[in-house]
Amino acid sequence: MNKNMEYCCRYSALLLLGLTALTSLASHGATHRYELVFAEDSNSVQVTAQFSTPVGRLKARHGQARKLRELKVCGGPAIRHQRGKRINLPENTTCVAYVADLLPENKTQSSRWGDFSNSEVLITTPSSFLFLPELNNNDRVDISVQADQAISVPWASNGRGYTIVASPESSTGLILLGRFHEIDLSAIGLEKKAVFVGAADHLAKISTWLESPLAAVSAIGGRLPNPQVQVLAFDVGLSDRSPVPFGYVMRDQGEAVRFYVDASRSLQDLQHDWTASHEFSHLLLPYVRTQQKWISEGFASYYQNVLQTRQGYYSEVEGWQRLAGSFASAQAQNAGMSPNGTAHREFWQARMMIYWSGAAMALHADTLLRERSDGARSLDTVLGKLSECCLPSAHDWKGADFFAKLDTLGGEGVFMQVYQKYADRRGMPPTEVLFRRLGIEISDKTVWLDDTAELAHIRRAIMQVY
Repeated sequence: MNKNMEYCCRYSALLLLGLTALTSLASHGATHRYELVFAEDSNSVQVTAQFSTPVGRLKARHGQARKLRELKVCGGPAIRHQRGKRINLPENTTCVAYVADLLPENKTQSSRWGDFSNSEVLITTPSSFLFLPELNNNDRVDISVQADQAISVPWASNGRGYTIVASPESSTGLILLGRFHEIDLSAIGLEKKAVFVGAADHLAKISTWLESPLAAVSAIGGRLPNPQVQVLAFDVGLSDRSPVPFGYVMRDQGEAVRFYVDASRSLQDLQHDWTASHEFSHLLLPYVRTQQKWISEGFASYYQNVLQTRQGYYSEVEGWQRLAGSFASAQAQNAGMSPNGTAHREFWQARMMIYWSGAAMALHADTLLRERSDGARSLDTVLGKLSECCLPSAHDWKGADFFAKLDTLGGEGVFMQVYQKYADRRGMPPTEVLFRRLGIEISDKTVWLDDTAELAHIRRAIMQVY
């Protein structure tokens, strides 16, 4: 693939209103317009906000209103004595302006994942300076940006402007300003350039590494669940943990996936690491409420092994070996809790159940749906329909609502059947009988495959290399 990789240099551009796909929302909700002008030294941003109707209060999740400078009604008086995360506005206000200092995340940053310090890139969060009205599902904020440096944002874009809509506000969205590498992955449906912060010598390798799991996820439903996702990879140097020591998904003013990576490792090492397959698989689901994180983590854990096998990085035996071993470890450590019961335990106590009880339920539902439909439907096809109708989602979901929705999209009742059977049942969902029917035999913790088993064709289809 021609990746058309570019090294970003300084530029100046005024990005105007975009996203024609969202224009239909205007007649059903408020449309606010913001203009951001970033200072040349990246230390501050000037914000002008125009509201479609008078607004009484603005909020920034991580903001400090008292630190704003030149806060005023546009063309009018200063707005004084503001504190905390909120700005209370005078009656009938339809326009405000202010200057905010940008709070850097990374000027000197180290963590257990590695060390990262790059004076040429400022990493900050819009939730520290972008004071917004409360957004209902049909409201939007259209943003124009003026910057003298390359910029990467979590907001949706069509190349001319940005739009923010309501989001679950999990984790914290990021803005990058400065000199970084961009990677064009539009051939597999990513409409934004991916970002790599690290040495140019590693750029081609990082591009190839990111391309494969994104393509694997897009193959599930025929396209990426969110073509506008912001993909960020940071070289944190030599890691004593793994080639990709950490990654996570952010759903705040848009969706983003962030990776810490040891870019000195070989391409083979990076590809055999499951982190990217796991994190990108999260995008197949909406944000499920924190108390039921076993659903999102479990489905992503199921797919991390399925996708690694489909991409050819694991053999079929290794894919099932990893799943079987993880199920066994979770059962040994579950301490009598149910999947829903994990919400009442400390994370270190519930970790294995959080990551693997949902994976076992995904396997049960996937197998049952394939069996009932004679292979016409699967977890893949249902998640593909979910992507078309409902993703990215503006709100968090309850677990039962998520499983019920999968059934309405072609699940034939199997998802609620599995949820009702196992979500509140203590211990891991059992897989011994299911494994035997699939032709997965386990002896002394070692897996071997029986192609004469009743559902061996389904087992092969789940892990089929494409």
